[in-house]
Amino acid sequence: MKLKDMVELLSNNDACVVLKVKDGQEMNLISLGCFNGDEVMMRLTKGRDVTCTLFRKNGKSLSWHWGASGFTLVTDQVWRMGQLIQSCIENDFGITSVSIEEGEDMILKVRDEQDFNLTMKQNIDCEKGFIELLVTAWDKVAHTTETRVFSAEKFRDALDYYRQKEVEMFNEAEAPQQKREFRVKTPLGELRIQAKHGGGDILTDYPSVYVDLIREGCDPEMIACVEYDSHDGRMLTTVYDIGHDEPTVIHHYDLDEEEEE
Repeated sequence: MKLKDMVELLSNNDACVVLKVKDGQEMNLISLGCFNGDEVMMRLTKGRDVTCTLFRKNGKSLSWHWGASGFTLVTDQVWRMGQLIQSCIENDFGITSVSIEEGEDMILKVRDEQDFNLTMKQNIDCEKGFIELLVTAWDKVAHTTETRVFSAEKFRDALDYYRQKEVEMFNEAEAPQQKREFRVKTPLGELRIQAKHGGGDILTDYPSVYVDLIREGCDPEMIACVEYDSHDGRMLTTVYDIGHDEPTVIHHYDLDEEEEE
């Protein structure tokens, strides 16, 4: 079964599309590999910046966004849910959610300097029904470009490749920078703290730090991320439980409001 078989179109207007999970289909969502089974409604806003929101039986909700101005850092599971919802709306219900011209790419990350340009884009082709990610490295001095294409499901791989190219292209040509990773030993394993921001525009590049727990014999597990949300202009902390891909806590800091008080 596909997601379209488990939901019905509840609302479609200029601002957003709302899907409602059909009665008796909640548990079937689990078979898709990324839903928890307690989702009751899904909302996707329209425009160049898309916000996806899941509404659960317990009254809680989860929101994240992607688009022209950037994206919320989420786990692969949450990213996959967003792609399935967007694909269902656009391909199965025939509703365009992203306001882009045919063939136009949405820039997710970019770093442009005198000798090099590094760009990560998302390309959505509604007619052919696919979403892909492109990471392009442009050497302005040598007049060469290199592009690597990833499927939407490989978002994390695309982001890792972007970071790899960023180190290769910029860190070698610049003065030594502050160390961008360090580790702290604990009785339960090592805590790895990594800086995400690579020196681009701090207002648009979502500068942040990851906190991973590394246990012996296990893959690194992200337990927290603290970032500047370039879309909303606020600080954001996302917390994850060990062994779970979906955030348990997402907290925004309204610093301007606190200062006014």
